[in-house]
Amino acid sequence: MANYIVLGFTAGRCSIDLINRYKGPEELRDIFIMSQELLGRAARRRLYIFEVCEELRPECLYLISFDIKLVKPINTQRARRESRKPSHEYTEIKEMMYYSLCLGGKDVLDNSTYICFEDKSLELENYLSKRTDPDKFKVESYVVKPFRYIEKELIINGLNYILTWLEAKALALASDLRNPRKRCEKRTKDFLELVPTTLAIKVVKKLRGLGIEQEQIEQILLRLNATRKIVEDAFREREQMKIEKSKR
Repeated sequence: MANYIVLGFTAGRCSIDLINRYKGPEELRDIFIMSQELLGRAARRRLYIFEVCEELRPECLYLISFDIKLVKPINTQRARRESRKPSHEYTEIKEMMYYSLCLGGKDVLDNSTYICFEDKSLELENYLSKRTDPDKFKVESYVVKPFRYIEKELIINGLNYILTWLEAKALALASDLRNPRKRCEKRTKDFLELVPTTLAIKVVKKLRGLGIEQEQIEQILLRLNATRKIVEDAFREREQMKIEKSKR
């Protein structure tokens, strides 16, 4: 029997209402694994439903969810306690995921769940292992596909939100690049490496596999390429200014 993963803004909802039992301490907080018989409950509560894929197919994506209990202090010498809440880590994870065009975070889904076009769970585990002990966090990854059209809309809307976020990052970096007093070569290199053209190709393939309309795919691709171009053009201007300055 196929299993389904339900997710969305589940804060304040008791697990009994969805899966007829309380969750155990080892289970992730923000996702629910369900059988088909219980999906009506999720639909009535306007939650998103993804079917777990038995094998990776063109229409399948990666669903990554995690819990973080406590992390180590950033500055161990000044810290009064041996551990702290992971608010800073949630922000860094969101940036890491958004640069990989993974949709999620509290602005799209919830604070600890992302839908990705490639499996980023190992990178997430490596990041968290540097911030806390193995028993203080848990990461799970599933191969899934959208169950209904509403989940496909979530993917498109989430991508557009992330592209708006990415455009803002690109514009801020371009502004710094046009200021000769600011050093931002490393930031530029990092940005272009984090948003590679190869990622755009993967996204397009997955969107086609999902049956997304070609017009929507083209709009997303245009926005992604335009975002890279903002930074590339500003970097070329900066290099040209250096050349002209050296000739004086």
